[in-house]
Amino acid sequence: MLENRSVSALIMIAAVAFSAAAITMPMGTITAPGPGLVPLLLSVATAIAAGSALWTSFRGRSEESTTEDSPRPFKAMIICAILAGAIFAFERIGFLATSFLCVFILLKFVERKSWAVSIIVPAILSGGSYLALTHLLRMNLP
Repeated sequence: MLENRSVSALIMIAAVAFSAAAITMPMGTITAPGPGLVPLLLSVATAIAAGSALWTSFRGRSEESTTEDSPRPFKAMIICAILAGAIFAFERIGFLATSFLCVFILLKFVERKSWAVSIIVPAILSGGSYLALTHLLRMNLP
């Protein structure tokens, strides 16, 4: 519990420092964002997430599973391997297939979710991300 509090507090301090640095840069507008807008938004979102984790740790709630069937370092190595595979697959099979497969493998084989959840969630996430990136931000994705 103390470890969660200290990590959350450190992340929150870093997020506040990044926010302070981002405020010194020009913000621009929504249609023509300046170099400080995205760092400010990300640092504020990080501070909110860290604050939520810190608040939860003080309230005594623990989100850690007690029936975990594999040790944490092993899961971390599997996740790193999946992400490394995604890096190499991105250019070859494209954004949609890579993001779908990555999330599917994480949900089905690492988190042991049902087949329905393991198919529906990656489809919504990859499809929504693709639409947001290609249509809203007008990015070209492989």
